[in-house]
This record gives sequence, C-alpha cells and structure tokens, in this order.
Amino acid sequence: MAVLFKEFVAQKHYSFHEGFDDWRDAIRVACAPLVADGTIQKEYVSYIIEKVEELGPYIVIAPEICIPHAERGRGVNRTAMCFMKSETPVRFHEDGEHDARIFVVLAAAD
Repeated sequence: MAVLFKEFVAQKHYSFHEGFDDWRDAIRVACAPLVADGTIQKEYVSYIIEKVEELGPYIVIAPEICIPHAERGRGVNRTAMCFMKSETPVRFHEDGEHDARIFVVLAAAD
C-alpha cells in the first residue's frame, strides 16, 4: 500500500476538491491529472461518461466509492491509476444510493 501511495504522490495523480454540481464534471476533474501527463487522452474521459450515461452508475462500487473506468486500451497510452476526493458527495443518481466522494480512476493500456 505504501508503494502505491508513493506512486500517486510522485506522479501527482491525486486531487482534492470541495464538490461538484454534476457527476460528469467530477469525472473530468478526477481524470485531469492523467490527461495532463499524457497517460490518457480526452477520448477516454468521454468514453467513461458515455458508459455511465448508457449503463447507469456502475462505477459506484460501494457507498461513497467509485472507480471510473472504461474499455481498456481505448484512449489509454499507459496503465495508471489516479485518486480524487470530493468533500461533498457527488450524486450519480437521484435515488441517493449512488453518491461518491472517493474516486479511483483506472486506465489500462492492455
């Protein structure tokens, strides 16, 4: 676990925010460090959003935890992860059961 944390810090693959008005904005911001360093392309971020719109909030895997991801390889240059915390929960569905504060973005190149 310490090695993973050191990797997040060394690569600046983390961010902390007060909150978001829209889950789409939260995903864009959660992915931003990976876009900024060329790990992923903006296409990958758009694909994550499209999949959530199509399939529902499948990325919310537990209360307050989501793992934004999409099909491997599509718009991904290198395998990596990125961490984001939102102080206020991000609502993915009006049922209130799909809110997230912890985002762990997964990007798999192969």
